[in-house]
Amino acid sequence: MGISVVMATYNGLAYLGEQLDSLRNQTVVPDEVLICDDCSTDGSAEYVSDYIKRHSLGSWRLTVNSSNIGWKRNFYQLLEQVTCDYVCLADQDDIWLPTHIEMLADVFKRHPEATVVSSLPAFHYEGRGEIEYPDCDGSVCHPTLNCRFGITSQPGCTYMVKKTLFQKIQHDWDVSLPHDAILYSVSKMMGTLFVLNEVSVIFRRHENCASAQRKKGRSELMDELDRLERLLSLLRAVLRRAGDAPFSNQSASTLDRAERALELRQRMIAHRSFFDWLRLCSFSDCYASRKNYYCDLWCLVFKNLKIPRR
Repeated sequence: MGISVVMATYNGLAYLGEQLDSLRNQTVVPDEVLICDDCSTDGSAEYVSDYIKRHSLGSWRLTVNSSNIGWKRNFYQLLEQVTCDYVCLADQDDIWLPTHIEMLADVFKRHPEATVVSSLPAFHYEGRGEIEYPDCDGSVCHPTLNCRFGITSQPGCTYMVKKTLFQKIQHDWDVSLPHDAILYSVSKMMGTLFVLNEVSVIFRRHENCASAQRKKGRSELMDELDRLERLLSLLRAVLRRAGDAPFSNQSASTLDRAERALELRQRMIAHRSFFDWLRLCSFSDCYASRKNYYCDLWCLVFKNLKIPRR
């Protein structure tokens, strides 16, 4: 099986060395590594170029954007350039365990119907000097779509993706959405997402990473709900193209319920309606957790709330 790796870089010089080493030292060597720098100002592109030359990495290719386009669009154009049948998504600041590609490829061999295979991350919090490992048993689970469609349980750096999935949904792709949210949600809806209960990536958390914490108040929650609305629209478009696929009826019913909850949340925030919040209690299955339900109330009352951004 041919395997590509894509990595978008932007001002990641402080972390690039460890990540590039971890890509180069995989037990299963990728057939191509595509790296695109988004006009870094810290020497990231020069470092990557020198790294490729220093290690004589003939299958690695660096391109530099003519202007800054943002990491979401950058990942999209990288996926367009992939020539292999499978692709792993790499962030610039993480560390892959040596068997990362091998582990994901093995799940694809055991489950050829899969379009996305994910592993688990261990979390490295900058400044704490510790790595938090989840409980793992090496099993493979097969999650299916539910009303929490906007929740991406594993970050994109843990994914291996079948290229045909990207090709199928490329027409409906929304470059304003995170690539991993799209791939995770669509494969989950199609019933082709498989998750390996084993760590293969050290997921670094620091203040400059894309999913760092930020203050979240009413306006930010509205932005989040708008993101969910766009993701829902994309899933419906994919569903329409799927026609009479086996997953269609159940997925349509699930998305209908998720849409009702989303509309109620939008109305609640727009009108600051406590009664709409109470009505949402019957849609608890559409929230990531009970805590998120109460966060909506908090945003109705207070200006800002600091919670993790997804």
